[in-house]
Amino acid sequence: METVLSLISTLGLILAVGSSTYAITFFQQSILDGRIDKTEKRFLHTVYFILRLGMLLLVLSVLWRMLLLGFTDIPLFSDQTLWFQFTLLLAVNINSILMDRHLIPMWLGPAIAGGSWYGYFFSVILMSFALPYSFLLLSWVCLIVVFILFLRILSEFSRKK
Repeated sequence: METVLSLISTLGLILAVGSSTYAITFFQQSILDGRIDKTEKRFLHTVYFILRLGMLLLVLSVLWRMLLLGFTDIPLFSDQTLWFQFTLLLAVNINSILMDRHLIPMWLGPAIAGGSWYGYFFSVILMSFALPYSFLLLSWVCLIVVFILFLRILSEFSRKK
């Protein structure tokens, strides 16, 4: 059972982080001329489909882990990394809704998405350290700031070419 859960989680993480990286980069390049043409839109829809598949697998694995934790003597809130991952998945979903409805600035939405997916990635890598939720949350905010700066630099670099 643990092997299947690990497989689902790893596959979801690979799909989500990989497609998120591609989606953010490709989106930044697509909007340079002020509009997204049909071909660009088609590519982005394909990438978003893969991203949603990865997200679905991660949501299933996090909920599965929470369910399994509920059947143990371990308090449900004791796994702070798991709750941080749940927070990130919630944030990614809310962010995607806000971006889809144009209720968040386009300089911020992709940075939140990228910071969240890479935050999730790092939380998996650092899971064995059992870091406190507050530290993980602060690290996530720092990652979003890094993504804001990275996307700004990418945009400036692309405009000069």
